[in-house]
This record gives sequence, structure tokens and C-alpha cells, in this order.
Amino acid sequence: ITREEWRGAGPTGGDYERRWVGRQTAVIDAQMISKCTEDNDMGKITALNFHFSFLEKISGLDKCAPHLRSLDLSSNNIRVMEGLGGMAKLKELKLYSCQLTKIEGLEECAALVALHLEDNQLTTLEGLSHLRTLEFLSLDKNRITQLGKSVSKLTKLR
Repeated sequence: ITREEWRGAGPTGGDYERRWVGRQTAVIDAQMISKCTEDNDMGKITALNFHFSFLEKISGLDKCAPHLRSLDLSSNNIRVMEGLGGMAKLKELKLYSCQLTKIEGLEECAALVALHLEDNQLTTLEGLSHLRTLEFLSLDKNRITQLGKSVSKLTKLR
């Protein structure tokens, strides 16, 4: 699969097609977690990298959620920010080059310092008010037309 094939999906009947051609959708399971583990602390997974793993949904992370500090879900076909519960220690979340249209589901990720959301389909900047420790927010290649009230509460943003 070429990068052009992956990026070539576009609107079809009001919906978006998969961003890759000829690959089966993957699901996060124990085998994939083992393969994508980048770092651990005394056997507890602290960093996972699912970059370009053909995912459509964030799920299956319950067991490692409490210890995760870094999670890369970039370049997937994820449309909804879900499955991020219990990630109280998460410092960096990468969801760039997905198909997100709304920022949501980050309520339990209050320790986030860096959030990468570039190259999505975001138009409104909301759903961030509880991220009081956020220092870095990347929104390049989105079509932000409206800033929500939550932006003013992000006092640590650089």
C-alpha cells in the first residue's frame, strides 16, 4: 500500500471511506499490545505505539490504561475519541492523521501535557477544559472555525 492510496479516501455519500486499500481492519488485543509496546516500568506498559495499525476504534486498553504515559494512535481510521478511560497518568496522546471530527472522551486524561490532533477534520475547539496540565496542542491541517470556551482555561499552553 502506498501513502497516496492510504490518503486517497474522500467523501462518499456523506461518509468517509477507509483510509487504506486492501488491508483488513485491526483490533487492539493482547498480541497487538505486546507487539506495539515501546516502554514499560517493572512489567507495566507505559508506552504504546499503534501508528498506522489499521485501527478504526480505540478499545482493549483497559488493563494497561492505569500505567500508560504515552499513546500513539496516529495515522489510523479512528473517527471517535473513545476508549481512553482510566488513563490518569497519560502525558502524551497522538491522534494525528485520523478522521476525528470532535474532541471528546478525554475526561480521565487530566495529566495530559501534549495532545497531537493535526490533520483531522476538527472544526470546533471544545472538550479541553479539564486538561489543566496541557502545554502542547497541535491542530495543524484542521478547519477550526470556532474556539470553544474551554480554550481560555488552558493556562499552561505555550
